[in-house]
Amino acid sequence: PPEERRELRELRARVEELEGKLAERDTMYDRRVRALRAQYDHLRHEYERRTESGFAGGGGTSGCGDAGAGGARNAAPDREAVLTARIKDLERQGEHTKSYY
Repeated sequence: PPEERRELRELRARVEELEGKLAERDTMYDRRVRALRAQYDHLRHEYERRTESGFAGGGGTSGCGDAGAGGARNAAPDREAVLTARIKDLERQGEHTKSYY
């Protein structure tokens, strides 16, 4: 039956078209996930660098002896908690993006 053959050809063409679109989307989303990961790594590195420079300069520049160093130590855990929360949020966003696409 020619009708079935024509319909089968159309369906095969549609499958090939959809597989091509799927491959394009996979590539696009893979790039997006890699870009998010690179951004996450960059931010994490930047936060670590800022945290390390904050610890190194906290006590020596205050001129208040132990009180200044203690103040820098007390502020650091709060900053660290905020940064840790941000990192976890970015990780959750990355996992959501991976699972969604």
